[in-house]
Amino acid sequence: MLLESAGNWVPKQVDPLNFLGRAVGLLAAGAALIILYFIMLQRLEALLWRDWRYFTWGQALLAYFLLIELIDSVFVLPEYVHVMELLTILISVGICSWALTSIMAKLASLVTAKRGVPRVRPIWVFSAWLVVLISITALSLRHVEPLPRPRYQDLILDVAIVGVLAANLWRLGGAMGAATEAGRWLVEASLVSMALGAVAEFFVMLEDVFFTPKIVNVFGYTLTGVIALGVAISGFGYYLLGTTPYREAPQARGGEEPEIDWREFGLDVGREGEVILVEYEPLTFPFEVIASLVSWLRELNMKIVVIARRGTPLREFMSESDLTIQVSPGRMAAPRELSPGNLEVGLSPTVILGIVRRLITPEKRISLVIENVSDMTTLMGLDGAYRLIRALIDMLIPERGVVVLMLNRGAHAEREVNLIRGLATWIINATRQPPEIKRLT
Repeated sequence: MLLESAGNWVPKQVDPLNFLGRAVGLLAAGAALIILYFIMLQRLEALLWRDWRYFTWGQALLAYFLLIELIDSVFVLPEYVHVMELLTILISVGICSWALTSIMAKLASLVTAKRGVPRVRPIWVFSAWLVVLISITALSLRHVEPLPRPRYQDLILDVAIVGVLAANLWRLGGAMGAATEAGRWLVEASLVSMALGAVAEFFVMLEDVFFTPKIVNVFGYTLTGVIALGVAISGFGYYLLGTTPYREAPQARGGEEPEIDWREFGLDVGREGEVILVEYEPLTFPFEVIASLVSWLRELNMKIVVIARRGTPLREFMSESDLTIQVSPGRMAAPRELSPGNLEVGLSPTVILGIVRRLITPEKRISLVIENVSDMTTLMGLDGAYRLIRALIDMLIPERGVVVLMLNRGAHAEREVNLIRGLATWIINATRQPPEIKRLT
């Protein structure tokens, strides 16, 4: 419809400041769309990917609206295009605010900080910008005059947009009480971005009824909208880079000490990343060896993460981990939280990598235990399993993590065993008593 009307566009005098504000807004919306598309593609937000999908659709509509706004700053558009523009922003605001409210209401009590909470509070940005807007509006009041023909059709849609934002502001405000420290910052950023959107719409409503100076229009809704989008993007960036939504299982600290002193056997994870391969024979799963190894790694103040198949016999050990990712080959839906620290996912390398990536913090090293490499090769094929394990190692080793691989060597040909051994820096032969440890160089 927009392209069909191009022949009827009439050029008009361009206001540089207005054009610049709308261009920046379109670029910001485009950047947000690219980020969201990458996140959806890589399943970085595996736990709430459906909600983020709706938010992405809303952002796409917002980008389309901003494109029309940019064209409108250069050409006089037909009336029906203007109506389409208003309907687009109404639908966009409805989808984005609803999805954002749903996401933040769920995450407020879940997220924990991987990095410090930003020192600049979103409410400070809102307050400072409100002072600027009030000052500019007060200085321009003498130039404000009623329009001879108010745009009541536009006013109705603008009031509807403000109503949608107000409803979602009220809905999200209730999540603040149960929020974590990081969750409060994220909720505050979401509230401020929607509040700024409502302020921008208020100035649009003024323009529907009164003649207002250009500086009021530019600052009132163009720049306010850009700042609202900027606050939303900053909140999203902190959520993605500075927090994790995956809750750890509650642990009773101070439990039993490791049965084996692994340092006496020469094992040393030091300050560098390591890959430990535990080899065993069929029907002799080394429960004691793994339990002792994990207890030792926990004593080194590491976060224990386990990747295991659903229904694994390693249940008692899994209850001692900080986070367990249970792989269910038949699951096609998004991951779900079975309990704090216990996730069920499908056999998707992208989802698994996305979850583990969100667990990395600079303060605490991760020890990742892959319960059964042999089962993984059966389900994914040797090449698929090798690529996934290689990707996990490449992700964690630069962060000084430890990856523990458990391999039933009797289930593989010698070539396959040697291929997996090529990933390791240490090999523990659990078929011997006591276990035999070998350092690979």
